[in-house]
Amino acid sequence: MKFLKTKITKANQIGLASSSKKSGKKAPLSAKITKPKEPGEKKLTKREARKIAKSYKNIAKNFGRAICSFTVSSTSDDYLIPITEKEGVNLSLFREYIEQRKEEINGIEGFRRLLLVDPADPPDIQQYKRCFQKIAEVFMKYFSVNWIFSGRLSYQMLYLKLRFKILRRIQHPELFTFIK
Repeated sequence: MKFLKTKITKANQIGLASSSKKSGKKAPLSAKITKPKEPGEKKLTKREARKIAKSYKNIAKNFGRAICSFTVSSTSDDYLIPITEKEGVNLSLFREYIEQRKEEINGIEGFRRLLLVDPADPPDIQQYKRCFQKIAEVFMKYFSVNWIFSGRLSYQMLYLKLRFKILRRIQHPELFTFIK
């Protein structure tokens, strides 16, 4: 850190010294250098700020329900069968559990509840949650881009940017408290 600070100080001194040679004055060492504003750069209006906030509103809900739909569909069989066999879970019971819980996902809290393994849960529910977490990782890695572009999402680029953040939250659901 000290190395970086000295490097910045020397660069500022060189920049200020070259400008002072042209003007004939000596520039103070503590002169503040600010980044010039770009011509297209402007402050957000209230309307734009509301639009950005609205775009983040249903991200967890949409991703959670898409993962549930993927889990219940036959497309996930190639990935889901080995996962359920490893956990010792009945595939049809697992799919019924996910189908029931799909409507409970109304935001981050519902999605987190479906991912987070609680020691107070019965053992079969704990196994279901571990299986769901693994199949959610598969969806986010291999199927989310196709879902984003083939669906009716309004903010596709935002969903693309946030999919790795959601993947990290799926891998560590105890930290899944916000998205921004």
